[in-house]
Amino acid sequence: MRDLADHVDALEAQLVRSLARLGTPAELETLEVTPEECERPKAGSRPACVVKDARGRRYFFKSAPVDLVAAEIFAASVRRLGGRAFVATAARQLDLPDLGVVSGMLQPMVEHPGERLPTDPVAWTDVQREVMLREHPWEWLLANLDTHVDQYVLLGPERAPFNIDWDHSLLDLNVEELTRLTSRSPAIPPLRNTLYGAYVRGDVDLHLIGMLAQVRAISRLDDRRLGRMLRAWSAQCGHDPERARAAETAFFRRKEAIGHTFRRFVQDLRAERAAERDPTRARAPLPERARTAVIGAWQRLVIDVLHDRAVVPWLKVYRSVLARREARMGRSPTSDS
Repeated sequence: MRDLADHVDALEAQLVRSLARLGTPAELETLEVTPEECERPKAGSRPACVVKDARGRRYFFKSAPVDLVAAEIFAASVRRLGGRAFVATAARQLDLPDLGVVSGMLQPMVEHPGERLPTDPVAWTDVQREVMLREHPWEWLLANLDTHVDQYVLLGPERAPFNIDWDHSLLDLNVEELTRLTSRSPAIPPLRNTLYGAYVRGDVDLHLIGMLAQVRAISRLDDRRLGRMLRAWSAQCGHDPERARAAETAFFRRKEAIGHTFRRFVQDLRAERAAERDPTRARAPLPERARTAVIGAWQRLVIDVLHDRAVVPWLKVYRSVLARREARMGRSPTSDS
Protein backbone atom coordinates (compact mmCIF):
# COMPACT_ATOMS: atom_id res chain seq x y z
CA MET A 1 0.00 0.00 0.00
CA ARG A 2 2.85 2.40 0.80
CA ASP A 3 4.34 1.80 -2.65
CA LEU A 4 1.00 2.62 -4.30
CA ALA A 5 0.56 5.75 -2.19
CA ASP A 6 4.05 7.00 -3.04
CA HIS A 7 3.50 6.22 -6.71
CA VAL A 8 0.20 8.14 -6.83
CA ASP A 9 1.77 11.03 -4.87
CA ALA A 10 4.41 11.32 -7.61
CA LEU A 11 1.81 11.04 -10.40
CA GLU A 12 -0.38 13.73 -8.88
CA ALA A 13 2.58 16.06 -8.34
CA GLN A 14 3.55 15.64 -12.00
CA LEU A 15 -0.03 16.35 -13.07
CA VAL A 16 -0.10 19.54 -11.01
CA ARG A 17 3.09 20.73 -12.69
CA SER A 18 2.05 19.80 -16.22
CA LEU A 19 -1.35 21.50 -15.99
CA ALA A 20 0.17 24.60 -14.41
CA ARG A 21 2.43 24.98 -17.45
CA LEU A 22 -0.62 25.36 -19.70
CA GLY A 23 -1.40 28.84 -18.41
CA THR A 24 -2.82 30.88 -15.55
CA PRO A 25 -6.26 32.46 -15.13
CA ALA A 26 -4.70 35.92 -15.41
CA GLU A 27 -3.13 35.03 -18.76
CA LEU A 28 -6.39 33.61 -20.08
CA GLU A 29 -8.33 36.75 -19.19
CA THR A 30 -6.48 38.86 -21.77
CA LEU A 31 -5.13 36.30 -24.24
CA GLU A 32 -5.82 37.05 -27.90
CA VAL A 33 -7.28 33.97 -29.57
CA THR A 34 -8.86 33.13 -32.92
CA PRO A 35 -11.40 30.34 -33.59
CA GLU A 36 -10.06 27.15 -35.17
CA GLU A 37 -13.21 25.04 -35.16
CA CYS A 38 -16.63 25.33 -33.53
CA GLU A 39 -19.36 22.80 -33.01
CA ARG A 40 -22.23 21.92 -30.75
CA PRO A 41 -21.14 19.10 -28.45
CA LYS A 42 -22.90 15.75 -28.74
CA ALA A 43 -24.12 15.87 -25.14
CA GLY A 44 -25.48 19.40 -25.16
CA SER A 45 -26.74 22.37 -27.09
CA ARG A 46 -24.25 25.08 -26.19
CA PRO A 47 -21.56 25.93 -28.75
CA ALA A 48 -18.01 24.89 -27.96
CA CYS A 49 -14.93 25.99 -29.88
CA VAL A 50 -11.28 25.18 -30.17
CA VAL A 51 -9.34 28.43 -30.43
CA LYS A 52 -5.63 29.20 -30.72
CA ASP A 53 -3.28 32.01 -29.81
CA ALA A 54 -0.51 33.63 -31.86
CA ARG A 55 1.94 30.92 -30.80
CA GLY A 56 -0.35 28.15 -32.03
CA ARG A 57 -1.33 26.96 -28.56
CA ARG A 58 -4.86 25.61 -28.45
CA TYR A 59 -7.63 26.40 -25.97
CA PHE A 60 -11.18 25.27 -25.36
CA PHE A 61 -14.00 27.81 -25.19
CA LYS A 62 -17.40 26.68 -23.95
CA SER A 63 -20.49 28.84 -24.00
CA ALA A 64 -21.96 28.91 -20.49
CA PRO A 65 -24.06 31.14 -18.25
CA VAL A 66 -22.29 33.20 -15.63
CA ASP A 67 -23.14 30.94 -12.69
CA LEU A 68 -21.51 27.90 -14.30
CA VAL A 69 -18.43 29.90 -15.24
CA ALA A 70 -18.16 31.22 -11.69
CA ALA A 71 -18.49 27.69 -10.29
CA GLU A 72 -15.69 26.41 -12.52
CA ILE A 73 -13.41 29.28 -11.47
CA PHE A 74 -14.25 28.77 -7.79
CA ALA A 75 -13.47 25.04 -7.97
CA ALA A 76 -10.12 25.71 -9.65
CA SER A 77 -9.25 28.27 -6.97
CA VAL A 78 -10.04 25.86 -4.13
CA ARG A 79 -8.10 23.04 -5.72
CA ARG A 80 -5.12 25.32 -6.30
CA LEU A 81 -5.25 26.31 -2.62
CA GLY A 82 -5.18 22.63 -1.67
CA GLY A 83 -2.34 21.73 -4.03
CA ARG A 84 -4.59 19.67 -6.29
CA ALA A 85 -4.40 19.58 -10.08
CA PHE A 86 -6.71 22.03 -11.83
CA VAL A 87 -7.29 23.56 -15.24
CA ALA A 88 -6.99 27.34 -15.33
CA THR A 89 -10.29 28.99 -16.28
CA ALA A 90 -11.27 32.53 -17.20
CA ALA A 91 -14.60 34.14 -17.99
CA ARG A 92 -14.50 35.46 -21.55
CA GLN A 93 -16.65 36.83 -24.35
CA LEU A 94 -15.57 35.76 -27.84
CA ASP A 95 -16.83 36.75 -31.28
CA LEU A 96 -17.48 33.39 -32.93
CA PRO A 97 -18.20 32.65 -36.60
CA ASP A 98 -21.95 32.61 -37.37
CA LEU A 99 -22.74 33.03 -33.67
CA GLY A 100 -21.65 36.55 -32.81
CA VAL A 101 -20.43 37.51 -29.35
CA VAL A 102 -20.79 34.54 -26.98
CA SER A 103 -20.14 34.48 -23.22
CA GLY A 104 -18.51 31.52 -21.56
CA MET A 105 -15.27 30.12 -20.20
CA LEU A 106 -11.82 29.72 -21.73
CA GLN A 107 -9.46 26.93 -20.70
CA PRO A 108 -6.20 25.49 -22.05
CA MET A 109 -6.67 22.31 -24.05
CA VAL A 110 -5.80 19.25 -21.98
CA GLU A 111 -4.51 16.58 -24.31
CA HIS A 112 -5.90 13.12 -23.65
CA PRO A 113 -6.60 9.99 -25.73
CA GLY A 114 -10.39 10.34 -25.61
CA GLU A 115 -10.90 7.22 -23.51
CA ARG A 116 -13.11 7.03 -20.47
CA LEU A 117 -13.09 4.84 -17.41
CA PRO A 118 -14.83 1.48 -17.78
CA THR A 119 -18.18 1.46 -16.02
CA ASP A 120 -17.09 -1.66 -14.10
CA PRO A 121 -14.53 -0.65 -11.44
CA VAL A 122 -13.18 -4.20 -11.37
CA ALA A 123 -11.52 -3.24 -14.66
CA TRP A 124 -9.86 -0.18 -13.13
CA THR A 125 -6.20 -0.26 -12.20
CA ASP A 126 -5.06 0.20 -8.60
CA VAL A 127 -3.85 3.68 -9.56
CA GLN A 128 -7.23 4.63 -11.02
CA ARG A 129 -9.05 3.44 -7.90
CA GLU A 130 -6.67 5.31 -5.62
CA VAL A 131 -7.01 8.54 -7.60
CA MET A 132 -10.81 8.30 -7.56
CA LEU A 133 -10.77 7.74 -3.79
CA ARG A 134 -8.52 10.76 -3.23
CA GLU A 135 -10.70 12.98 -5.39
CA HIS A 136 -13.92 12.13 -3.58
CA PRO A 137 -13.43 14.47 -0.59
CA TRP A 138 -12.69 17.39 -2.93
CA GLU A 139 -15.79 16.75 -4.98
CA TRP A 140 -17.77 16.50 -1.74
CA LEU A 141 -16.30 19.74 -0.33
CA LEU A 142 -17.15 21.53 -3.57
CA ALA A 143 -20.69 20.09 -3.44
CA ASN A 144 -20.39 18.68 -6.94
CA LEU A 145 -22.26 15.40 -7.43
CA ASP A 146 -22.23 15.77 -11.22
CA THR A 147 -19.50 13.13 -11.53
CA HIS A 148 -20.83 10.69 -14.10
CA VAL A 149 -18.65 8.68 -16.46
CA ASP A 150 -18.28 11.47 -19.05
CA GLN A 151 -16.85 13.93 -16.53
CA TYR A 152 -13.48 12.18 -16.36
CA VAL A 153 -10.64 12.05 -18.87
CA LEU A 154 -7.66 9.72 -18.56
CA LEU A 155 -4.27 11.40 -18.43
CA GLY A 156 -0.72 10.18 -18.83
CA PRO A 157 0.68 6.69 -19.30
CA GLU A 158 -1.07 5.54 -16.12
CA ARG A 159 -4.42 6.76 -17.54
CA ALA A 160 -5.19 8.55 -14.29
CA PRO A 161 -8.79 9.81 -14.11
CA PHE A 162 -9.15 13.58 -13.96
CA ASN A 163 -12.44 15.43 -13.50
CA ILE A 164 -12.48 17.91 -16.36
CA ASP A 165 -15.77 19.64 -15.53
CA TRP A 166 -16.48 21.47 -12.26
CA ASP A 167 -19.15 23.92 -13.40
CA HIS A 168 -21.75 22.38 -11.09
CA SER A 169 -19.72 23.08 -7.97
CA LEU A 170 -21.76 24.40 -5.02
CA LEU A 171 -24.96 23.13 -6.66
CA ASP A 172 -25.38 20.31 -4.13
CA LEU A 173 -24.78 22.16 -0.86
CA ASN A 174 -28.16 20.91 0.33
CA VAL A 175 -26.99 17.28 0.17
CA GLU A 176 -25.38 16.68 3.56
CA GLU A 177 -25.65 12.92 4.05
CA LEU A 178 -22.94 10.83 2.40
CA THR A 179 -23.58 7.17 1.61
CA ARG A 180 -22.21 4.89 -1.08
CA LEU A 181 -25.35 5.63 -3.12
CA THR A 182 -25.53 9.41 -2.72
CA SER A 183 -26.43 11.18 -5.96
CA ARG A 184 -28.07 14.40 -7.07
CA SER A 185 -30.49 12.69 -9.40
CA PRO A 186 -31.62 9.09 -9.96
CA ALA A 187 -30.83 9.64 -13.64
CA ILE A 188 -27.19 10.72 -13.16
CA PRO A 189 -25.49 8.75 -10.36
CA PRO A 190 -21.79 9.36 -9.70
CA LEU A 191 -19.54 6.81 -11.38
CA ARG A 192 -17.65 6.39 -8.10
CA ASN A 193 -20.69 4.74 -6.51
CA THR A 194 -19.95 1.61 -8.52
CA LEU A 195 -16.51 1.43 -6.89
CA TYR A 196 -17.98 1.41 -3.39
CA GLY A 197 -20.55 -1.20 -4.43
CA ALA A 198 -17.77 -3.43 -5.71
CA TYR A 199 -15.84 -2.95 -2.45
CA VAL A 200 -18.84 -3.89 -0.32
CA ARG A 201 -19.46 -7.03 -2.40
CA GLY A 202 -15.80 -8.02 -2.05
CA ASP A 203 -15.04 -7.66 -5.77
CA VAL A 204 -12.20 -5.21 -5.11
CA ASP A 205 -10.02 -4.31 -2.14
CA LEU A 206 -9.65 -0.65 -1.23
CA HIS A 207 -7.23 1.02 1.14
CA LEU A 208 -9.05 4.16 2.22
CA ILE A 209 -6.09 5.85 3.90
CA GLY A 210 -5.34 8.11 0.93
CA MET A 211 -8.91 9.35 0.86
CA LEU A 212 -8.84 10.18 4.57
CA ALA A 213 -5.51 11.98 4.09
CA GLN A 214 -7.25 14.30 1.62
CA VAL A 215 -9.99 14.88 4.18
CA ARG A 216 -7.34 16.06 6.64
CA ALA A 217 -5.82 18.32 3.98
CA ILE A 218 -9.22 19.89 3.37
CA SER A 219 -9.72 20.48 7.10
CA ARG A 220 -6.49 22.49 7.14
CA LEU A 221 -7.47 24.87 4.31
CA ASP A 222 -7.38 28.56 5.23
CA ASP A 223 -10.95 29.68 5.96
CA ARG A 224 -10.15 33.34 5.30
CA ARG A 225 -8.95 32.60 1.80
CA LEU A 226 -11.90 30.31 1.18
CA GLY A 227 -14.21 33.07 2.34
CA ARG A 228 -12.70 35.49 -0.17
CA MET A 229 -13.16 32.92 -2.93
CA LEU A 230 -16.80 32.41 -1.97
CA ARG A 231 -17.45 36.14 -1.98
CA ALA A 232 -15.84 36.44 -5.42
CA TRP A 233 -18.04 33.59 -6.67
CA SER A 234 -21.19 35.22 -5.27
CA ALA A 235 -20.26 38.58 -6.78
CA GLN A 236 -19.63 37.00 -10.19
CA CYS A 237 -23.00 35.23 -10.01
CA GLY A 238 -24.75 38.43 -8.93
CA HIS A 239 -26.18 36.93 -5.75
CA ASP A 240 -27.95 39.16 -3.27
CA PRO A 241 -26.40 39.38 0.22
CA GLU A 242 -28.84 36.90 1.77
CA ARG A 243 -28.13 34.21 -0.81
CA ALA A 244 -24.39 34.83 -0.58
CA ARG A 245 -24.45 34.44 3.23
CA ALA A 246 -26.53 31.27 3.00
CA ALA A 247 -24.10 29.67 0.55
CA GLU A 248 -21.09 30.64 2.63
CA THR A 249 -22.68 29.25 5.79
CA ALA A 250 -23.55 25.97 4.07
CA PHE A 251 -20.07 25.63 2.57
CA PHE A 252 -18.25 26.14 5.85
CA ARG A 253 -20.66 23.81 7.65
CA ARG A 254 -19.73 21.21 5.03
CA LYS A 255 -16.02 21.83 5.50
CA GLU A 256 -16.25 21.70 9.31
CA ALA A 257 -18.13 18.40 9.19
CA ILE A 258 -16.02 16.72 6.51
CA GLY A 259 -13.86 14.76 8.95
CA HIS A 260 -16.88 13.26 10.70
CA THR A 261 -18.66 12.75 7.36
CA PHE A 262 -15.90 10.65 5.84
CA ARG A 263 -14.95 8.77 9.00
CA ARG A 264 -18.57 7.68 9.34
CA PHE A 265 -18.69 6.88 5.63
CA VAL A 266 -15.63 4.63 5.88
CA GLN A 267 -17.01 2.91 8.98
CA ASP A 268 -20.29 2.20 7.21
CA LEU A 269 -18.51 0.83 4.14
CA ARG A 270 -16.33 -1.49 6.21
CA ALA A 271 -19.26 -2.66 8.31
CA GLU A 272 -21.38 -3.43 5.25
CA ARG A 273 -18.50 -5.30 3.61
CA ALA A 274 -17.89 -7.32 6.78
CA ALA A 275 -21.59 -8.21 7.03
CA GLU A 276 -21.59 -9.39 3.40
CA ARG A 277 -18.69 -11.69 4.18
CA ASP A 278 -19.97 -12.98 7.52
CA PRO A 279 -23.75 -13.56 7.77
CA THR A 280 -23.47 -13.89 11.56
CA ARG A 281 -22.57 -10.23 11.93
CA ALA A 282 -25.19 -7.62 12.73
CA ARG A 283 -26.80 -6.28 9.56
CA ALA A 284 -29.06 -3.41 8.65
CA PRO A 285 -32.81 -4.11 8.86
CA LEU A 286 -34.23 -6.02 5.91
CA PRO A 287 -36.24 -3.09 4.47
CA GLU A 288 -33.10 -0.92 4.47
CA ARG A 289 -31.06 -3.65 2.79
CA ALA A 290 -33.77 -4.13 0.18
CA ARG A 291 -33.90 -0.40 -0.53
CA THR A 292 -30.10 -0.26 -0.87
CA ALA A 293 -30.13 -3.22 -3.25
CA VAL A 294 -32.80 -1.66 -5.45
CA ILE A 295 -31.07 1.73 -5.63
CA GLY A 296 -27.71 0.09 -6.28
CA ALA A 297 -29.12 -2.06 -9.09
CA TRP A 298 -30.80 0.98 -10.63
CA GLN A 299 -27.62 3.03 -10.52
CA ARG A 300 -25.65 0.24 -12.19
CA LEU A 301 -28.31 0.02 -14.92
CA VAL A 302 -28.10 3.76 -15.51
CA ILE A 303 -24.29 3.80 -15.57
CA ASP A 304 -23.86 0.62 -17.65
CA VAL A 305 -26.73 1.01 -20.11
CA LEU A 306 -29.05 3.99 -19.81
CA HIS A 307 -26.51 6.80 -19.59
CA ASP A 308 -25.46 6.50 -23.23
CA ARG A 309 -28.74 5.23 -24.63
CA ALA A 310 -31.24 7.46 -22.82
CA VAL A 311 -29.80 10.06 -20.44
CA VAL A 312 -27.40 11.78 -22.84
CA PRO A 313 -29.94 11.99 -25.70
CA TRP A 314 -32.59 13.29 -23.29
CA LEU A 315 -30.23 15.97 -21.96
CA LYS A 316 -29.42 17.07 -25.49
CA VAL A 317 -33.11 17.52 -26.33
CA TYR A 318 -33.81 19.20 -23.00
CA ARG A 319 -31.00 21.70 -23.41
CA SER A 320 -31.99 22.48 -26.98
CA VAL A 321 -35.55 23.25 -25.90
CA LEU A 322 -34.26 25.34 -23.00
CA ALA A 323 -31.85 27.25 -25.23
CA ARG A 324 -34.65 28.14 -27.67
CA ARG A 325 -36.92 29.21 -24.85
CA GLU A 326 -34.26 31.35 -23.23
CA ALA A 327 -33.33 32.87 -26.59
CA ARG A 328 -36.94 33.94 -27.10
CA MET A 329 -36.87 35.53 -23.66
CA GLY A 330 -33.57 37.28 -24.37
CA ARG A 331 -31.55 35.46 -21.72
CA SER A 332 -28.65 33.03 -21.64
CA PRO A 333 -29.54 29.48 -20.55
CA THR A 334 -28.91 28.90 -16.86
CA SER A 335 -30.10 25.36 -16.29
CA ASP A 336 -28.12 22.30 -15.28
CA SER A 337 -25.97 20.62 -17.86
